[in-house]
Amino acid sequence: MNRRFLMLLTSVMLGIIGTTADASTVKCKGDSDDSVCATTQTVIGSDFSVFSFQVAEEGFFDLNLFDYAFPSQPLDTLSLLLTTGSRTLGALNGEGVLTFFAAPGHYFIQVFAAAESDNAVGLYGIDVVVNPVPLPSAMILLASGFFAFWWFSRRRTETCEGAISALA
Repeated sequence: MNRRFLMLLTSVMLGIIGTTADASTVKCKGDSDDSVCATTQTVIGSDFSVFSFQVAEEGFFDLNLFDYAFPSQPLDTLSLLLTTGSRTLGALNGEGVLTFFAAPGHYFIQVFAAAESDNAVGLYGIDVVVNPVPLPSAMILLASGFFAFWWFSRRRTETCEGAISALA
């Protein structure tokens, strides 16, 4: 079977069996202009949460998953699945960054987290931010192209002028 499907099925089953399973979908809002979705979730025992967000313009995005190791130690299990509802875009097992391309539409983040025991408490966070286009390096490349074009056209003009004066 597909590994991602098994991970999703396991996280759903553990979320249902867990002490404080939360399978409701929460609409996610960003904190800043470049943040599409940002939230922090408390885990008591185990937790399965689904977050939804909407993308207005297509582009590349970074999905960050943080284990704050609060109040005392990291969560035992932390996994994430990013989907469109019908298609899986990526998965994370533990903390990390998932870069993905998104067209306009609705997206869902499914997170399963489990603390050390049923009474243990943990804290994790997710943040989806716009992945900026590296304009400074693109501008340097464009400027060097214009400079090369100017340099070679100048040399050609000097060569033509030298040839005309030699003929005269």
